[in-house]
Amino acid sequence: MTSRGSKLSREEYRQRQDIDAARKAGTMPAEVDSVSGKEINPHIPQYISEAPWYLDSGLPTLQHQKASTTEHNDKISDWYLRGGKSVRTATY
Repeated sequence: MTSRGSKLSREEYRQRQDIDAARKAGTMPAEVDSVSGKEINPHIPQYISEAPWYLDSGLPTLQHQKASTTEHNDKISDWYLRGGKSVRTATY
């Protein structure tokens, strides 16, 4: 098979459509997530299941749909005065 970014021939496209239909019907086993090892639901739409070109690893995974917690944990856990003014303004 070709990579996800390249164009498919008619035969490859037809084979992929047949495989997708068989997975949806339950006659063929579902794809397995390469990161978590869980089955990927065949009824998930293509625009959700395929990663964008800049995140695509070439393996079937839904990891690009998970929220990254490493970037935001430090900022969320920092305490701040709610409702307080952050900048003093000059009064005349």
